[in-house]
Amino acid sequence: CINENGDEIIPFEYQEGEINGDDNALISVKKNGKWGCINLKGAEIIPCIYDDKLFFSKGESLALKRKSCYYINESNQYLRDCDTESPSISALRVKNRLF
Repeated sequence: CINENGDEIIPFEYQEGEINGDDNALISVKKNGKWGCINLKGAEIIPCIYDDKLFFSKGESLALKRKSCYYINESNQYLRDCDTESPSISALRVKNRLF
């Protein structure tokens, strides 16, 4: 993906990309069917190992991986399990048939 100046902002090795997070410092990217994040310089920050797009809010994101559901921070560190009974997680369960 290139910007209006012709500069590559998302390397062409990724299938999809979307600017993400409260401060727009990360880009969610998809590679080989899995999601991760790169920074604005194109360096991989979070490997593409997750089953759904990551979206960070207040420094954390829901992470779905092989039917596991938990939260990670912007350094890919585990924070806590998600509440699989919450309405938002129940919607993901139906959408992705995770649980």
